Amino acid sequence: MNNDTCKALILGGSQGNLQPLALGTSTSETSFAVNGNSAANPVIAASAAILRMVDTQPTPAIGTGAVPVFYWDAARPFLLQGWGICKTGVSTNLTLKLYQVPASVVAAGLAAGSVSGCNLMATSTARAVNSTTGKFYIGAQLQWDSASGLIHGSFTDQISNLLDAWAAVTAVTTATLADNELNFLLSATLSSGNAANLVTLEELAAIQM
Repeated sequence: MNNDTCKALILGGSQGNLQPLALGTSTSETSFAVNGNSAANPVIAASAAILRMVDTQPTPAIGTGAVPVFYWDAARPFLLQGWGICKTGVSTNLTLKLYQVPASVVAAGLAAGSVSGCNLMATSTARAVNSTTGKFYIGAQLQWDSASGLIHGSFTDQISNLLDAWAAVTAVTTATLADNELNFLLSATLSSGNAANLVTLEELAAIQM
């Protein structure tokens, strides 16, 4: 995170922080998740790691009578970036995907690992992380037009030392014109399974550009 970070999820052991994605022998696409609460009362299940950008608008000065507007309405650009480490025990390829999550899906509660109902915006090239530890990064520069509901932008990614050139994201039209539609989620897929396979997202952050 830095001084321009608006919202972020970080790796940690507390409820609501990112948890390592132990894919093991699975070769299914799996979204990153945040920790739940294992206390006896109440028990809260882990859930999909959705970065929500709502409520990031500045508060008007006291006494001005000004009404706050949605911070991202007028196509204010922002950068999403996620980064972390992939450890594998087999020859395998890692693929990352970025999704927009509709407000209705957030409200319904998206289970850990799921991407159901989400809108795919970007997919990395599948890159080898063969029985080793490799780093990864994905970044997307986005703008949202609240008049049309369109999210446009471009993205890049790097897995180990292999880089994808900047390319356009798949445009998404949000279901409503409110900034509670600006929710984002990352997933990971490994092409071969092994008990040692672990993908750890260290941070997913939204940064004002």
